[in-house]
Amino acid sequence: MNFIHQNNLATLSGDINFANVVKLRRLGEAAMDKITELSFDFSAVHQCDSSALALLIAWQRYAKKNLKIIHFLQVPASLVAFAKVCNVQDILALSNIYH
Repeated sequence: MNFIHQNNLATLSGDINFANVVKLRRLGEAAMDKITELSFDFSAVHQCDSSALALLIAWQRYAKKNLKIIHFLQVPASLVAFAKVCNVQDILALSNIYH
């Protein structure tokens, strides 16, 4: 998994799983600390497990607590479907963003 933060965009690539989700959470929070609005681009994510959904929820919670605005771009369809099953797609604003 790679995490590249440039300006208002954080690009994730590779796989998101239990082995790297804690590191990704820290990187995302550090990126949010630097600016007020940030987009997370998932277009280069290959596979993800349920930890990815926990990651998005954690980032959303962190953003709200710290008065940040975040966007999730090109979220994999499998992750959006899992969010729907868990009934959190609206909280994460994932309703209309399929990869």
